[in-house]
Amino acid sequence: MTTMELRADIFENLNFLLDNEEAMTQLKKYLCQLRKNVERPCQYSVNELTQRVHQGVQDARQGLGQSHDDLVKEAEKW
Repeated sequence: MTTMELRADIFENLNFLLDNEEAMTQLKKYLCQLRKNVERPCQYSVNELTQRVHQGVQDARQGLGQSHDDLVKEAEKW
């Protein structure tokens, strides 16, 4: 089932519930619980990003990290 078909099916089913207040209340509770369980992508603040960049630059100056060639070799094994 494609995303478009799935969405259409969900909205069609929702239309049946819109006239039932108890069903809508239960659905709202379920959706709130579902949203809490969905992992969000990592989001850094500007300050956190700046700190990570500075740490990366400092690590590179100290010779820490991995060369591009080594990274490519490692990625070939994935």
